[in-house]
Amino acid sequence: ARDSFEPFTWHLVEFAERHSASSLILAWQKLDDAAMSIARTMQKYDVLLTPVSSEPPPLVGELSPEKPPETIIDRATSM
Repeated sequence: ARDSFEPFTWHLVEFAERHSASSLILAWQKLDDAAMSIARTMQKYDVLLTPVSSEPPPLVGELSPEKPPETIIDRATSM
């Protein structure tokens, strides 16, 4: 079955198998709490200015799901 999936998709399946449903719910709750906190903070501002990325965007195909999962994650998180 593994060869029927792109490597990154299979990596996500393995990741999901290592985590429980309750840990997923807890993570979503933490994300929701953070989003609500940011929303409350941003109510007093009209504009949010953020710095540009320190690196150029990835080239077309650089984050292809055909690449090894570690390569995709490293590149996506280093931007």
